[in-house]
Amino acid sequence: MKRNVLTVRDNASVIEVARFLRDNGINGAPVMDDVGKVIGIVSQSDMIKLTKISATAYRDQERETGKYDGTTPSKPPGLLQTFLSPLYMARWGAQAARLDRDEEESDLLRTKTAADIMTKPVITAGQHDSIRKVVETMTGRGINRVPVVDERGELVGMITRADIVEAMAKQLAVK
Repeated sequence: MKRNVLTVRDNASVIEVARFLRDNGINGAPVMDDVGKVIGIVSQSDMIKLTKISATAYRDQERETGKYDGTTPSKPPGLLQTFLSPLYMARWGAQAARLDRDEEESDLLRTKTAADIMTKPVITAGQHDSIRKVVETMTGRGINRVPVVDERGELVGMITRADIVEAMAKQLAVK
């Protein structure tokens, strides 16, 4: 379990969340409300769902105008993909970084917040839960990270799939 958990405020814009995840090299983070309670989880998957919506809308527009040739849209990745992967910047350069390139996507990124796109309700583990219980929760719910809370519901840590694999590797090395 990691004790110093990086968190996101519920009112952070999608752009701020994308930068936060990218800059910290993490795939997801707990979303906190104004009183410091965990109210959701925001992840790269939540961010990618927005780009899927944007790409689908663009493809539909190409179909309507007769420009769609049956392949993926010719449009370069949008701002969100740029933040999530340096590979996009290498391929598309400054064109992908222009905020005004796609007005619809820009509006979506400016107006949506972490609270709008987060996964909720948040599934948490108690600080005294067994690792077996946490693993069962993660696999049973298909989730990749679980915030750990104390008796007051305050965040005390985070357990990720990587933490589970690391614990398994350590246990196997001892045997």
